[in-house]
Amino acid sequence: MLSAGQTFLLVYLASTLTACLVTLWTIGQELGIRFAATLASKQLLTSVGSTLLLAWLFA
Repeated sequence: MLSAGQTFLLVYLASTLTACLVTLWTIGQELGIRFAATLASKQLLTSVGSTLLLAWLFA
């Protein structure tokens, strides 16, 4: 059984982990796949980092 804080963190991480795939596809078409991959990796790092910070604050 997950606590309310754990459930919140799980939903938060799932909703912020990656940018919208349609948006990434369009950016890849317009600006190049390398730029889209860089953007996705920055989003991933920000999402995981902010989730870890929230988990630390909840603890």
